[in-house]
Amino acid sequence: MKNKVLLPTRVPIYSTYHYQMIPGVVAGETTQMMNWYYNNCIMLSCIRDFLKKEGDFAVRVEVENTNRMDNPHFERIEYNLRFMKSHVHQVIKNMLNEGFYVDFNEIDDYYIQGKSWYGQRHFMHDGLICGYDDEDRTYSIMAYDSSWLCRLFKSPQRCLEEGMNSFVENGNYGIISAVKVIPFTEQLNLKKIKEKLKAYLCTQMDMFPLNEYWPDVFGIAVHQFIGIYLDMLYHGDIPYNKKDRRIFRLIWEHKKCMYERIKAIENALQQPGNISSQYLSVVQISDQIRFMYAKFFLKQDNEVLRIMRAKLLDMSDLEEKILKKLVDLLESGGY
Repeated sequence: MKNKVLLPTRVPIYSTYHYQMIPGVVAGETTQMMNWYYNNCIMLSCIRDFLKKEGDFAVRVEVENTNRMDNPHFERIEYNLRFMKSHVHQVIKNMLNEGFYVDFNEIDDYYIQGKSWYGQRHFMHDGLICGYDDEDRTYSIMAYDSSWLCRLFKSPQRCLEEGMNSFVENGNYGIISAVKVIPFTEQLNLKKIKEKLKAYLCTQMDMFPLNEYWPDVFGIAVHQFIGIYLDMLYHGDIPYNKKDRRIFRLIWEHKKCMYERIKAIENALQQPGNISSQYLSVVQISDQIRFMYAKFFLKQDNEVLRIMRAKLLDMSDLEEKILKKLVDLLESGGY
């Protein structure tokens, strides 16, 4: 009888939100899965509710097809925890023993030692169990930890049961799902990528009036709306304590993935890496902005917001020019 299991783990290319991190960890970095990301995960979006100057002021920047349910190449077996009680531990270990990761949802972070809201806030949340160790009675969980870092950490097994039972009196029951990749084949689809890049580049600000809040903003125009968000933070229209912590990590992840996509395209076309080497500047600027915002999140300094906004819009202009070259390259190759 096994007394410990640990499945392979890494921080995936998209990990800003748990719903992105979970499929990314399960997927691994196989060529097939990365091709799926390159073919399908290009379009940026954000909401514009923050323009109302009320509510939670979130921007909710997202990338298409990075949700746990968007990828068709997973086997998923779901269990409602209503009647499972303490038996949940044996079910989880059975899943891990058979090579399935355990995706848990609607479990109270307040009780999960090591997790982002542990002991601070009752919050129905998710995460990924990647292993167990019966010697110290822990689970190995991939999630944002108490320092807001996405990483693998150990948490007592009893914590999961406590988090599972937290909202039962309100009629809310957690869910666990056994998840693993179904073997598949996916080639780099250059025609599909080209069409998605053209759709990403064709969006303009005037397509999304500032006095309207629906539909969501899409494409490269998202950068300009984030610039408006920074202006509103600067002028106090969005309170400092209501700022959205996640924006610039996702922008950085989007640029990193685009860089890897461009390199894959250049390899497929047997082209020198001229476009990818140019695009590396976009990745570097996005990383600079991410660090600046992380410092702003820890200590308010409104002057840095102006610098961030200028860098963001310069980055957007640079990205547009480079990606148009990439589209031209694909079209000249007959795609």
